Amino acid sequence: MQERGTYFLDTSDSHYTDLVQVFEPFENNNGWKKGALVEAAVGKGHWMYVGLGLWRQLSAGTDGAYELMANLISRGKLPGNGR
Repeated sequence: MQERGTYFLDTSDSHYTDLVQVFEPFENNNGWKKGALVEAAVGKGHWMYVGLGLWRQLSAGTDGAYELMANLISRGKLPGNGR
Protein backbone atom coordinates (compact mmCIF):
# COMPACT_ATOMS: atom_id res chain seq x y z
CA MET A 1 0.00 0.00 0.00
CA GLN A 2 1.26 3.46 -0.82
CA GLU A 3 0.66 4.93 2.62
CA ARG A 4 -1.10 4.06 5.81
CA GLY A 5 -2.24 7.59 6.43
CA THR A 6 -1.58 11.27 5.95
CA TYR A 7 -2.15 14.38 8.00
CA PHE A 8 -1.90 12.81 11.43
CA LEU A 9 -3.18 15.19 14.08
CA ASP A 10 -0.85 16.85 16.57
CA THR A 11 -2.22 15.50 19.86
CA SER A 12 -0.21 17.62 22.27
CA ASP A 13 -3.45 19.30 23.40
CA SER A 14 -4.85 17.50 26.46
CA HIS A 15 -8.41 17.64 25.04
CA TYR A 16 -7.45 14.97 22.51
CA THR A 17 -7.01 11.27 23.25
CA ASP A 18 -4.94 9.07 20.96
CA LEU A 19 -6.73 5.80 20.25
CA VAL A 20 -4.18 4.32 17.85
CA GLN A 21 -0.47 4.69 17.26
CA VAL A 22 1.16 3.25 14.17
CA PHE A 23 4.76 2.19 13.63
CA GLU A 24 6.30 3.15 10.31
CA PRO A 25 9.32 0.98 9.42
CA PHE A 26 10.36 3.11 6.45
CA GLU A 27 13.85 4.59 6.41
CA ASN A 28 12.76 8.20 5.82
CA ASN A 29 9.82 8.13 8.25
CA ASN A 30 10.77 5.53 10.85
CA GLY A 31 9.10 5.34 14.25
CA TRP A 32 5.84 5.51 16.16
CA LYS A 33 3.27 8.00 14.88
CA LYS A 34 0.48 9.48 16.98
CA GLY A 35 -2.64 11.23 15.74
CA ALA A 36 -3.84 8.48 13.41
CA LEU A 37 -7.13 8.01 15.28
CA VAL A 38 -8.06 10.64 17.84
CA GLU A 39 -11.12 11.47 19.92
CA ALA A 40 -12.26 14.45 21.97
CA ALA A 41 -15.36 15.43 23.93
CA VAL A 42 -16.95 18.55 22.44
CA GLY A 43 -19.84 20.09 24.33
CA LYS A 44 -22.49 17.37 24.60
CA GLY A 45 -21.05 15.50 21.65
CA HIS A 46 -18.06 13.49 20.64
CA TRP A 47 -15.55 14.20 17.89
CA MET A 48 -13.29 11.71 16.10
CA TYR A 49 -10.48 12.32 13.66
CA VAL A 50 -9.26 9.59 11.33
CA GLY A 51 -5.91 10.32 9.72
CA LEU A 52 -5.56 6.81 8.37
CA GLY A 53 -5.80 6.36 4.61
CA LEU A 54 -8.92 4.22 4.72
CA TRP A 55 -9.80 5.13 1.13
CA ARG A 56 -6.61 3.34 0.03
CA GLN A 57 -6.76 0.51 2.55
CA LEU A 58 -10.42 -0.36 1.89
CA SER A 59 -9.97 -0.45 -1.88
CA ALA A 60 -6.95 -2.75 -1.39
CA GLY A 61 -9.02 -5.15 0.71
CA THR A 62 -7.00 -4.69 3.91
CA ASP A 63 -8.74 -6.65 6.70
CA GLY A 64 -7.82 -4.18 9.43
CA ALA A 65 -9.33 -1.27 7.51
CA TYR A 66 -12.68 -3.07 7.23
CA GLU A 67 -12.61 -3.96 10.93
CA LEU A 68 -11.81 -0.36 11.92
CA MET A 69 -14.50 1.07 9.63
CA ALA A 70 -17.10 -1.35 11.02
CA ASN A 71 -16.15 -0.39 14.58
CA LEU A 72 -16.37 3.32 13.80
CA ILE A 73 -19.76 2.96 12.10
CA SER A 74 -21.25 0.76 14.82
CA ARG A 75 -19.89 2.83 17.71
CA GLY A 76 -22.63 3.77 20.14
CA LYS A 77 -22.71 6.13 23.07
CA LEU A 78 -19.77 6.03 25.43
CA PRO A 79 -20.57 4.49 28.83
CA GLY A 80 -20.62 6.79 31.80
CA ASN A 81 -20.86 10.18 30.09
CA GLY A 82 -23.75 9.66 27.65
CA ARG A 83 -21.73 10.77 24.65
